[in-house]
Amino acid sequence: MSFQPDKSHLENAFTLLKQQASQTNEEWKDSVQERFYNQFIHTLPSEFFAFIKELDKLDHIFEKTEKDINDLI
Repeated sequence: MSFQPDKSHLENAFTLLKQQASQTNEEWKDSVQERFYNQFIHTLPSEFFAFIKELDKLDHIFEKTEKDINDLI
């Protein structure tokens, strides 16, 4: 089991989200937009990459566990 295909899909979706957010940011300028971007969009990259890092750790744990199980068989 590997999360690499899922990770790749998430990274592609995140790239698209950043592009769309940038485009929306150019078209939508008011106090609501500013609050929304400060509360959600500006913090998203650090949260996303922290999630990806944890997914990599989980992937490693699953790979090691699968190997250990196969070694027992």
